[in-house]
Amino acid sequence: MVPAILMAHVLQHSYHAYLYRLRAENKGYQLPVHPVFSDLLCPHYSCETVIYLLLAFLAAPEGKLVNWTLLCGAVFVAVNLGVTAVGTKEWYVEKFGRDQVGPRKRMVPGVW
Repeated sequence: MVPAILMAHVLQHSYHAYLYRLRAENKGYQLPVHPVFSDLLCPHYSCETVIYLLLAFLAAPEGKLVNWTLLCGAVFVAVNLGVTAVGTKEWYVEKFGRDQVGPRKRMVPGVW
């Protein structure tokens, strides 16, 4: 469980760093072309949600499957970032056009 949480943190950091470099090196916003971004607009949001979900399982009290407080936090994070991802996709379409954004999903690969 801990290695999965650490991997999600590393991935999230790498996606944030990529987005920062993309903007800083190009003097403005660019459509991400990183392989992960070709199918997903907000992989950093996905990682954040996965981190909270895994923490809910890791912090489960003895004899329980899940820590319900952290699971509620994970649901909150998923909903909050999900709403933000909707706005992000709309912004990408407005800024770069529907053809450029294409069928990219918001947070869940192949689903949403």
